[in-house]
Parts: sequence; C-alpha cells; structure tokens
Amino acid sequence: MDVYADVLFLINGGMDALCLCLTAKLLHRPIPLGRLLLSSALGGVYGVAALFLEVGTMMALAIDLIVCVLMCVVAMGWSRLWLTGGLYVLTSMVMGGVMTALYHWLNRAGLADLLPTGEEGASSVAFVILALAGGLFTLIWGKIFKSAERRRALRVTVTVTLAEQTLSFAGMVDSGNLLTDPLSGAPVIVVKREVMEPMMSPELKAILSESPLPVASIAELPEGERLRLIPANTATGKGMLIAIRPDAVALGVEGRKTTFPVKAVLCPIPLEGAAAEAMVPSELLT
Repeated sequence: MDVYADVLFLINGGMDALCLCLTAKLLHRPIPLGRLLLSSALGGVYGVAALFLEVGTMMALAIDLIVCVLMCVVAMGWSRLWLTGGLYVLTSMVMGGVMTALYHWLNRAGLADLLPTGEEGASSVAFVILALAGGLFTLIWGKIFKSAERRRALRVTVTVTLAEQTLSFAGMVDSGNLLTDPLSGAPVIVVKREVMEPMMSPELKAILSESPLPVASIAELPEGERLRLIPANTATGKGMLIAIRPDAVALGVEGRKTTFPVKAVLCPIPLEGAAAEAMVPSELLT
C-alpha cells in the first residue's frame, strides 16, 4: 500500500486544527493563528512519523497522549492543562468516529470513485469531502454546545459573609473565568467594585481606585491577612488583581430552592457594561 507523506501530513494537520478550534470554542479560549498552525503542524508530523514507530500498543498509546499534551500546550498554554487536554482527546475521538462513519456511508452509498481504492491511494475529492464534512460538523457541534450553555441556569445569587457582614448580589455564570487563587487553588468570583465597597475599608477602596495597583502596600491594610494577589492574563496584557478571602460564600442557582456553600475568593474590579454584578466561574456549579 502506497502512503503519500504530504497528503497524510495535510490530513492529520487539518483534523488536528479542527479539533483544537472546537476545543478552544468550547472553553471560550482564543488561539493565536501562529500557535494553531504550529500545533497542528506538530500533529501532522507525528501522524507521518507514527508510521515508522515500531513499539508496543501501550507505548504507542503513551506517545499519542504525550503528543496530544504537547499540542495543547503549544496552542493554549499550560493553564488548566488537564481540562484542555481531556476535552481535546474527547473531541478527537468524536471527530474520528464521525469521519469513519462518513467514510462507510459514502462506501455504502455507492460512491466508490470518491474513496481510496487499491494501490492508487486516496482520491483528493474524498479528502475534500471529508474535510468539509468535518468542518461542518465542528460548526454544528459548537452551536449545539453554545445553545445548551445558553439554556443553562446562568443566573445565580451570591451571598457573602465577611467580618460579621452579609451581602447578597446577582451573578452570572462565566465559563471563561478561569482565575484561581495561587495559594489555595480556590476559584475567583469577579465582583463589581461598587457592590463590594460596603465590606471594604477606606484604605482598600483607595488602593483599588489607583492604576496601576500598588500591590506592595496591601500588607498594611486592615484586611491584610484576607487579601490575595491573583495573576491575570487578559486581552490588554498581564497583571495582578487583588482578591478578598471571605468567611463564607454561598450560591443560589435560579430554579433551585436551596443554596449551597462554595470555596471561593472575591475580586472587586470595575465591570462597566456587565449584565450582572458578578462573574461566577462555572466550575463552582459542578
């Protein structure tokens, strides 16, 4: 059987790019074009190199997983690698199953001229059809997940207890909020600064109004032991945010009669134009 390395590289690289784009779409994480191309090229090269690897089944599976992890790191970085890698592997498995099903469907439909035959190799028309079908499937699946996410109970009520004060405000579930406290690993609830001000000292209010934040001065504040520095990477660049560790946090989800406690820290920042007073990480609802 003749195998054309350039065709195999393009097929594997193209499918890897589709799976990476779908994974990023589901996680609401952007992928720079350069990183996407580099990662998919890595997958394409490995697809060709795998033909020459003479290892056992378990070793081949281990190498596959290592390459998948490297591709995810190249495309989307180290943040939440376990989630990114797991979703990418799942997406690849689903896409592979869909492509196999399409292949057999074309065969049963009698479209033999479009399929690989004998030693002549695969027809380029077949690859175009399968690639277009894969892209269409990616688009449809992304819209299905997006619609399902919109149907979820995205509205929540956040109740915070801090130094014998209790405050409740409306929040919205945001799957794109991946901030965590480096010390405890607790998720970060981003809160509109004006909402949190009744629970903050005048000194902390003054510091939060400065730009850039004088993070070196937070140890001298009355809330010093409660404050956390949260590294953030946004569209405007990297920086540090100041978060507050409350005594307790409880969430009330729309449609549920009871609230439930969660472990989280609160990050008061300006949220101009936001549809809610807080952005709650989706993992707190799982």
